[in-house]
Amino acid sequence: MKIEPAILIKDKQICNQNGELINIRGFTLDNSLPEDTSRPLYYCSLDEADPESTFEDIKKRGCSLIRWIIYWNVVEPEEGKFNEAYLAKLRDFIKLAEKIGLLVYLVPMISVEDKPFWGSNTYPADKMIDGEFAGFYYAQLFSEAMNHTARRIKDCENVIGFSLPLCYDKLMNTQVSSNQLSELTSRFMHLLHKKHLQYYFIAETAELYDAAKKNDEKKAAVLASIFLENNQVMLTY
Repeated sequence: MKIEPAILIKDKQICNQNGELINIRGFTLDNSLPEDTSRPLYYCSLDEADPESTFEDIKKRGCSLIRWIIYWNVVEPEEGKFNEAYLAKLRDFIKLAEKIGLLVYLVPMISVEDKPFWGSNTYPADKMIDGEFAGFYYAQLFSEAMNHTARRIKDCENVIGFSLPLCYDKLMNTQVSSNQLSELTSRFMHLLHKKHLQYYFIAETAELYDAAKKNDEKKAAVLASIFLENNQVMLTY
């Protein structure tokens, strides 16, 4: 089944499939945050016992878009073994948000509490491609986990797409150069676009926007420029 993009871009404006303008206001959803911490207004965690109330509250606040944070170590707790129960629940929640009329984009993250390498910082030399930066191996695994996530939510018509990953420096335990970031960004976008052409890619920083512009990815560059110029979704960060 072909899924149409959740949004359209016309004259640097964000529209629905009917061509009607959408007022994008973002709300960050992150269940890793304890309830008793002090957070900005536009942050919340999902009440899994009553998710509909969470989404309705977001809607009542005048928000139209959920910035939904997902963590690699939750999606793939062991190398090559995905948490299908979590992904099934994620799909159900996003479908409920769709029913209430909320758009969603997913933000891939690496947990600050857990090592993303499943307890090891050893680069498997036999899996390296000759001449490549060693960290690209883990970046590929990270991208594949997000691509697997996309497969599990492929029928969610309210998903705009994914943000371009912010966390490659944590992933590789080193500073990532602009050229490396551009290459990593390109690989991430191309992998997800193989089966998910309806997705846009959101650049949440000027650095990521510049990296996206270096690649032949109109969807990424155009949407990124709108979000950065209008500062509409950035209000939650």
